[in-house]
Amino acid sequence: MIEPQTHTSSTGASSDVTAAFFWPAPNRAPEVTLSFYGTNEPVALWVSLRVLGWIVPNCPPPPRTAIEWVPDPRTGADHTIHPWIVKDFRLQPGTWTREEERAVGAFTINAFRAYNVSMTGLRTEDVPPEAVTPPALAAPATEPPTPETATPAAAGWTPVVPARDHASPNPPTPQHERPATAARVLLVAPAVAGELELPGGVAGVPAHRGREQALWAWGESTDPIHQIFENPADFDSIISAGGYAWTAAPETAPPPSGSTAVVQVVIPGASAGDKKVGKILKMVGGAARTIELEPVGPGEAAVLLSIEAPAHSAEMLTSNLRLRLPHGIVCSGRPS
Repeated sequence: MIEPQTHTSSTGASSDVTAAFFWPAPNRAPEVTLSFYGTNEPVALWVSLRVLGWIVPNCPPPPRTAIEWVPDPRTGADHTIHPWIVKDFRLQPGTWTREEERAVGAFTINAFRAYNVSMTGLRTEDVPPEAVTPPALAAPATEPPTPETATPAAAGWTPVVPARDHASPNPPTPQHERPATAARVLLVAPAVAGELELPGGVAGVPAHRGREQALWAWGESTDPIHQIFENPADFDSIISAGGYAWTAAPETAPPPSGSTAVVQVVIPGASAGDKKVGKILKMVGGAARTIELEPVGPGEAAVLLSIEAPAHSAEMLTSNLRLRLPHGIVCSGRPS
């Protein structure tokens, strides 16, 4: 399994890791064989692979030819271990479902990309596209409509506009909307031609639905629904494109510190008591908050999981959620 390395100049950086793929059958997980410097085992990469379900064997001990029985001036040990290469290090398959097994190859390739691993044996259909940088987004609207000029919205909710003779200083409250002082509006929709624009000047950030590679736009607002959707056509455009609009309680948790990140996933049609939600909560321990979402107008309710994680593992957590929740919409950036 190992091959001694006689060159002593290499430091065994993560870019020295190589991975060879072999695909035994369509829609099956690949066989993956790695080589790397045994003196610099890529432990962080192992964590990412285990999150995806791979079983990573223990790193073998150095061969006798890599051990020199002279004191090591750096460590103080009575022997020196010279750089050596581990070869034919084969990952063991996990206990995936059929759906997960069809997708795990693409997620494994993404994990290797993050660690600059050199790869061979890739199939075109399994290589995810490079990350897309979202374009500049429109600035939020600065002049919200007054109750007198607000346009009635469509698709099942209707703002109540007071008569001109009895105008109220308070904004109208549409059906299915919580009071403006308590509303948090979540909008998610497939990006059109890579554009992440959402109506009403709501800034969108990149998101993904399950294992799909196409981008989704994820946006949040504390403006009332009738101000976001002045024009009923804006609301219709989200729904007709397969998107969603929900309301929820306001965000009460403090913002994460610089060393932590928030990964959010919304699961349409789910509730806090569902088994699949319980499995995710068990996986992340006590780091998640569960938020019930109510649809704007006709539609299905949903549950939002907001998960705090160390910043360096946010990408790993995002990949895991996308793999396990094919209908979930995952966002690892926070809308401003």
